[in-house]
Amino acid sequence: MPTFRRMTTRNTAAGAAVAAVAGLVALSGAASAAAAPAASHLPKPGTNLVYNGTFALPKANLNTGKAPADWKLVLLGAEKKPYAAEIGAYDKSGTYAPPKGNPNKSDIAAQLFYEGGSDLGVEGIGGQQTLKSVTQANNGQVSFSVAQYLAPATTVATWAGSGLEVVFTAGKYTDTLVYFNPLTPSSGKYSSKPSNSATLKYLTGPALKVKEWYTWKARSLSADIKKEFGATSYKVDYVRYVNLEDTIDSGSPYPNVTSYFADLALTEGK
Repeated sequence: MPTFRRMTTRNTAAGAAVAAVAGLVALSGAASAAAAPAASHLPKPGTNLVYNGTFALPKANLNTGKAPADWKLVLLGAEKKPYAAEIGAYDKSGTYAPPKGNPNKSDIAAQLFYEGGSDLGVEGIGGQQTLKSVTQANNGQVSFSVAQYLAPATTVATWAGSGLEVVFTAGKYTDTLVYFNPLTPSSGKYSSKPSNSATLKYLTGPALKVKEWYTWKARSLSADIKKEFGATSYKVDYVRYVNLEDTIDSGSPYPNVTSYFADLALTEGK
């Protein structure tokens, strides 16, 4: 298991700093999807509809752990007071540089570091961006790269993974589609996997390996939403890059998850 800076110590200051952030997993009724914009008002094909999907900060020498612009820290699920919850941009000169082989040409990545507190159940952390005008008319194409650094032990979690969540409104419902990669524990195997529901679906890719990058090639968001939820009209509310785990024990070796994300994109389709 790789050594991590807070693997054996509880960081209560970090937990207190984010305790006021609302947990965001409940998926209930919401307003109807907005009407699609006229074709003449759509961005050019290939335009990234997500801001700062490379997570770059204004100057390269600032990529040393500061939260990337346009992304907000959010807590997800059962845990409301984690011992640590951080999002930060790093490059090769940063204190915690991304793993080698970063697909981003500037070698910039967003690190997610999460250590659960005392609550149990499905929980985690995300970097969230609110989108206001992305609908099925954009024919969005989803892609991103992700690398595992640290996964929780099988004694404290039944499953863990990293991925991209797309939260969208379709009719009177708010649903979540997760492009998900399971993490690989340092020993043994997890005993379970995430469960789908009527409002939450996981599209599962291959399990990640320590310090190895995996890239999701561009996928049609509309095609995935139609297949998983049966919806052809929708409005995207949020995108989130996330670490998630199903915690069963908050004790040592502590339910820590750390991963890196690069080149996150929801691009305008043709």
